[in-house]
Amino acid sequence: MSMLTTFSRSITWKIHLTMIVSILLVMTMMGGTRYWFERRAIYADALATAKQIAKRLEQALIQPVWEFDDRQIELVIALEMSSPHVAAIIFEAQRQQIKIGQIRAADGVISRYQEAQDRDGLLSKHFQIVDTTIRRQDYQMGTVKIYLTDRGIRQELFRIVAHLGGQFFALSCALYLALFWGIRYVILRPIAMVDATVQRFAAKEFETRVPVRSRDELGRLAERLNSMAETIGTYQRDLEAKVRERTQQLEESNSFQIQLRTVVEQQRDQLAHRMQELEEALTQKQTAYAELEEMEQRFRTLADDLPSVIAEIDLNGKFIYLNHAGQEFFAISSDDAARGISLDRFLPDGEHEQFRQRLNECKYGGTEQNFQNTFISADKKQHVAIFKTSPIFHQHRVTGLRMAILEVHATLDLLVMPGEAFYAAHDISDREKEVLTHLVKGLKNKEIGEKLYITEITVKKHVSSILQKTDCKNRQELLELLKRFSPKAS
Repeated sequence: MSMLTTFSRSITWKIHLTMIVSILLVMTMMGGTRYWFERRAIYADALATAKQIAKRLEQALIQPVWEFDDRQIELVIALEMSSPHVAAIIFEAQRQQIKIGQIRAADGVISRYQEAQDRDGLLSKHFQIVDTTIRRQDYQMGTVKIYLTDRGIRQELFRIVAHLGGQFFALSCALYLALFWGIRYVILRPIAMVDATVQRFAAKEFETRVPVRSRDELGRLAERLNSMAETIGTYQRDLEAKVRERTQQLEESNSFQIQLRTVVEQQRDQLAHRMQELEEALTQKQTAYAELEEMEQRFRTLADDLPSVIAEIDLNGKFIYLNHAGQEFFAISSDDAARGISLDRFLPDGEHEQFRQRLNECKYGGTEQNFQNTFISADKKQHVAIFKTSPIFHQHRVTGLRMAILEVHATLDLLVMPGEAFYAAHDISDREKEVLTHLVKGLKNKEIGEKLYITEITVKKHVSSILQKTDCKNRQELLELLKRFSPKAS
């Protein structure tokens, strides 16, 4: 208890504690700043290395990926695994669900990604992913992902922390000793003299004066103590002047409050008028929504008599409306459609994800989308159809999708193969003509390969060549181009 009392009454101990705390804070801030810069530099170096690797792989993998040479792809990736910051390098093919690469285990051993154990757990310990796209001309062949690990970085940072701790401890001791002796002679001794004089003032020895031995803050403090008696009268006069000034300010404040009240009332009237305008606008908006719902109902009445399949689905892919042609085609009643039967039931296995992705493009893009897909009718037969989809909006939000389903083979006579002038103009080879003949019938690459006795990869190369020669981005654009060059179009 006596020690706490001594500490609370001694400025010397307080200064000691203040110096210790201040030095610790400064050293901690300096060490933390130095650590932050070192850590940032190390991580930046690791990221720069990963970007250089990605840039090299972007060039080195073009030919192996184009030829789909697994061994060459793994060899190129293995050459880039020398950096200790790289946890894994994985190539993902664009059209096939194939991943090829190298991965580094916890003990540093590098192995093939396909053969690695607990590869998901190893990849989850990365701190950064750098990816790049492998392209040949405008064709995107796949993506390379570089996973960075901070295992080596943490070891290097631990060595830096130990080194900085020793340096800052020695510097703190030296700084404490220098500050202690400086403060003792510059501050503590003059304060002790002022304290002795103040104690004599408390004993009513007002003739006592503080020796003025410097012109710094302590010297000026001594002068102010000596002139304290003379300044009491001055303080009294200043206090009376401040009271008068404050009274005048209160009177001016009352006048300002009256003006402020007037402005507030004017703003309140304007706000009431604005609220009335908003209520009228809300009423108009509700009327417009009611008219829109009535138009939707009239559209369904007209759609019931159309020969094509017209359907509406919610955001989960479930029917909310199906016209008579659709009910007959899918063999479901209007009540079944209203109960929310999913459209996924009528899609072949393996095409659900792709179909969902195309619907999401329409849903999130907010625009009409046209695409080709296969579906299953009530007689369990597969049909190739063109889906024309558009979003359904309600209160500025997409609440569902409306689609028209047009069977390709039922309307195939609308599309006629072009003449020889088209083939000559676009340098289409004989084999590409054969591929094009089956392509317009809606066949997939695998089905075309079976009919022409060639591999699916060869069919894919012919399709890519046709798209490149005709300057088309996808099969839909190619079909539109063939329609324009067909004899019927002329």
